[in-house]
Amino acid sequence: MTFRVNKKYFSLPLAIKQAFKSLSFLASQRKVELKLTIPDDQIKFFDCLLGDQNRFEQILLNFITNSIKFTGTNGRIEVRLSSLNVSRANSHALSRLSDSSRSVNRSRNHSMVNSPSNSENSSQGGNIFYNRFTLEIIDNGQGISEEGKKRLFMDFSSLHEHQDINLRGTGLGLSINKRIIQAMGGSVQVESTVGVGTTFIIEMALRCKVDNVLDRSVSLVSNSSISANSQLGGGDFSTHLAIANAASKKQQ
Repeated sequence: MTFRVNKKYFSLPLAIKQAFKSLSFLASQRKVELKLTIPDDQIKFFDCLLGDQNRFEQILLNFITNSIKFTGTNGRIEVRLSSLNVSRANSHALSRLSDSSRSVNRSRNHSMVNSPSNSENSSQGGNIFYNRFTLEIIDNGQGISEEGKKRLFMDFSSLHEHQDINLRGTGLGLSINKRIIQAMGGSVQVESTVGVGTTFIIEMALRCKVDNVLDRSVSLVSNSSISANSQLGGGDFSTHLAIANAASKKQQ
């Protein structure tokens, strides 16, 4: 299966907002809270990423829908963005990154990638960064067994612990998600404990444009400050998203 990746600059927080909006009815039916968490000092690195917004929304819809299905009434699903490392890029490095990304994607996934030209890299070099980050989808649902985790991303897989739930699908959603994420140069893994919940962890690196940044080099390691993450909002998911949107605009 071949996935076309069309790259352009977009806001990842707003893509998450769109996914939440699309799933608002399903979430409200099951009384599941949807929450977005982004460290305040990192929002600017997610507000103008170079990637495929439609593909991101597709995988978000698949992951969050899956979490809603297997999270009980009054459950909670959190989407968490964290930068692992952000470094300033120059046009030469960006050119090598673009060439390497196309090569890896074509050899591993037979994907077609449309990227901006190197002339854009040169003209935007002053505020172009390389953002390596994680996107986590965290729920407090029923969890997945060790055996289930081994089969989770296989085509047409149906987990034993989910067979008593009257919600069926094709078994292709998470398998397709993994292929799309790999086509975009990323990886995905799952951490889960039965009776506690599940976390899907997507990791990838994308270029981003940042306005009004200091001239000094940027290097962020979010692992050391996860406990200080700023949580957006305290009510229902629409409140979280309104705050995220306002914060995003403030950074522009």
